[in-house]
Amino acid sequence: MIQYDVVFVGNSHATWSAAVTLRRAGKSVAMLSSATYQSQLEDELLPTTSAQSWSDFQSHKQQLSRDLTTKMTTLFEHHDIQFIQGTGILMGPHMLRIGRQVITAKQIILNTGQHATLPKVTGQEFLHNRHDLLNLDQLPDHLTIIGAGPRALELASLVNQFGTRVTILTQANRAAQSLDPRYVTKLLVTLQNRGIDVRFRETVTCIEPNANAYRVSTNSGLTIATDYVLAETSYRPNVDLMGLENAGIHTNAHGIIVDAYLRANGQNVFACGTVTAQSTIDSPATTTFEATYIAEQILGNSAAISYPVTPHILFTQPRIARVGLSAAQAAGDLNYHTVRIPYGQQLNLPDQADQAAEMTVVLNKENQLVGADIYGMAAPNLVNAMALMINQQLGAGDLTTMIFTLPTPIQNIVALLTPALTAPTTTLASSVAM
Repeated sequence: MIQYDVVFVGNSHATWSAAVTLRRAGKSVAMLSSATYQSQLEDELLPTTSAQSWSDFQSHKQQLSRDLTTKMTTLFEHHDIQFIQGTGILMGPHMLRIGRQVITAKQIILNTGQHATLPKVTGQEFLHNRHDLLNLDQLPDHLTIIGAGPRALELASLVNQFGTRVTILTQANRAAQSLDPRYVTKLLVTLQNRGIDVRFRETVTCIEPNANAYRVSTNSGLTIATDYVLAETSYRPNVDLMGLENAGIHTNAHGIIVDAYLRANGQNVFACGTVTAQSTIDSPATTTFEATYIAEQILGNSAAISYPVTPHILFTQPRIARVGLSAAQAAGDLNYHTVRIPYGQQLNLPDQADQAAEMTVVLNKENQLVGADIYGMAAPNLVNAMALMINQQLGAGDLTTMIFTLPTPIQNIVALLTPALTAPTTTLASSVAM
């Protein structure tokens, strides 16, 4: 029986820095995972790919997989972190079984993530998930996606840039409901013009083969002829067959129940990331924050976790981002007012598509920034700057004492935003355009 101080169950980039921190502090550490490293690249490729073709995209992914394997191997060997390939089952609060091997640990950190679930429709066996799609050697001419959440829109935008026509079918009346409806509508118009057809209030009832393709039917009588059907409707936490009950761990429909210290059993088992029932934004950055916090807990920090405002980014073309209090949440509340900044026009951005870029910021009575919704390709960089300003409570006086490199989107936005942070609040109208 092998003994460790800390064992991570489920391996991802998000936990690597925490593992290194613990090892440098003298803890013996092991990483247990059944997942391949290539599967971790999908979330990174969507926002960063500059491939000109699908074959380039696949080549880029394969190269990243090789680089990641080399990086992981070197990192773990250098720090003497053990990697164990396999599926672990908890036999108690300190014991894990992997096949015939049994290991023990003083602390266990669960980061097993989620998996896509398929809607229960006739012909369910013909449905695919995002992993299936992103590993195709050749894209279909026409793709049908069931669901209109952020991941569905990202995948539609990705494959469409390589020439695939896309139909999105959703039983909802809105897409990407966690983001600003004004900017989601602007995005849908853009996607529609590029050949992505979005159909609302359409519940898929049947998928059936039709020659070399498929026919998708909905409850309204709509039928779609398509080459490939992808389901992006919901995700479930990976908690089954893990022996959680053996360690006194409880779950609900959203995942593992944790306390304010991310402890899953009130003692030595922690959980982080999307496998938990915590209401946080689904992103590798959030998981990294939680894993780092758990490492600090193990090393003696006794404070409950406190989350900063966290950016949420939709990696479509163009992008949408949100941080802090949204304009929709602030609407009608006299404690806040909003300012809309059409920065695409005001900065005369050279890309015609970015002429429509804009942001809506939420200010409190003291004209402090408390939230922002952003539309445009620069949204990821801008939302990070907005998050810094909100978390550090930076005001106009702070910004005017800083020197930013020219020309950058952040410098330009700060220049446009500063007047709103300094202007006296003469009205608390729900929307003010600049």
